[in-house]
Amino acid sequence: MLQKKQKVVPLSQRRQRKQVIPWIGLGLLLIVCSVVVSYAYFKDSLTNVTLFSRGSSGIATPDYGVVVSTSRPASSLGKAIDDALLKLGISETDIHVTRTERINGEVSQVVIRRYVDVPPTYPLAICNLAITRAVEAKGARVTEAVEKERPTDGSRMVQMSISEAGIPTHQVFLREKRAAIRTALTVPRVEKPTPIALIIDDFGPSLNSSAEAFLRLNRPITISILPYLPASKSIAKIAHREHKEILLHLPMEPDDFRKSYNQHVLLSVMTPERIAEEIQAALKYIPYVKGVNNHMGSKLTRDAAAMRAVMSTLKKEHKFFIDSMTSSESIAAQIAQEMGLPTARNHLFLDDEVGLENTQRRLVELTQIAAKQGSAIGIGHPHHSTLQAIQEMIPVLERKGYQFVFVSDLIH
Repeated sequence: MLQKKQKVVPLSQRRQRKQVIPWIGLGLLLIVCSVVVSYAYFKDSLTNVTLFSRGSSGIATPDYGVVVSTSRPASSLGKAIDDALLKLGISETDIHVTRTERINGEVSQVVIRRYVDVPPTYPLAICNLAITRAVEAKGARVTEAVEKERPTDGSRMVQMSISEAGIPTHQVFLREKRAAIRTALTVPRVEKPTPIALIIDDFGPSLNSSAEAFLRLNRPITISILPYLPASKSIAKIAHREHKEILLHLPMEPDDFRKSYNQHVLLSVMTPERIAEEIQAALKYIPYVKGVNNHMGSKLTRDAAAMRAVMSTLKKEHKFFIDSMTSSESIAAQIAQEMGLPTARNHLFLDDEVGLENTQRRLVELTQIAAKQGSAIGIGHPHHSTLQAIQEMIPVLERKGYQFVFVSDLIH
């Protein structure tokens, strides 16, 4: 029987095969690892990336690089920038943050962008200076600050570039708000400075963000504070420190009086002595009070005897009186004049219907009254929409010739 002849492989070839096999295995292992790592990286990136940032307008705007989810903790430099803006009185809702990742070859660079909608009461240069100081305090540097005109509406914008250790890390876009311009077109221009006084009522329940922003407004604003409430005294102290004028917002009996109202409401059934005691106690409770205006009071301000008791007490305390005009039949200012007490009347309520557009319209109406009569007084309340309307409209109205003053400048 013939046997199959076996092929003899030379020893040198067998050695070459043994050397090649391990290298092939190592190469396959490296390929598998690369695939796994790449999948994990891109999977993580795709779940956190959006290609557009949305501002308060709700309109998507393209950005440079890739805008990444901003759920990560803010840097200390970013917090310093935000704190500087908040201290100026800019609302947190007007600061919009995006985290942008620029990829250049194998180099990844992250830039944090802040888009800030600045009310016209705060010049862009002041915001620029506040941010620059905050940045330098953190050891970083503003490398560029350029003011330009926005092509969409002609408003002004300042673009700031910030670096840490020579590396660009932040950008800030300070954008001038323009919402009030259309409403302002209906404001009559006056030839000489025409005074307008704004009273903001109902301070006292709490010191919230809107209340704080009113106190920081860099214009003459008169603050009226209700007595015996949790934040009444602290608000009075802050208002005094911020050079605001302070009124006692004195509760008086309305037509629809309910027993649930505060026990310190002045009532028509009270004796003159009791009315005097209540007024003196309230004036003692709130410091720095210059004058008084009525809270509610649609019934009491029509009562001649009660009004004489009120004005007599205020005259002894050297305080003036502002009639809030909660009733068109009020005789409060008339009684005050008869008794020789400095007084004035409210002309309209700015936010009888709460909302930005309504308050802007009412501010326009107030300027029309001022243009006709030579001055005007308006009363608002510490709503965010009222604050926003005032912030946006004051500088516009000033350019039309109106001058904002304390209410004490308009008493007679």
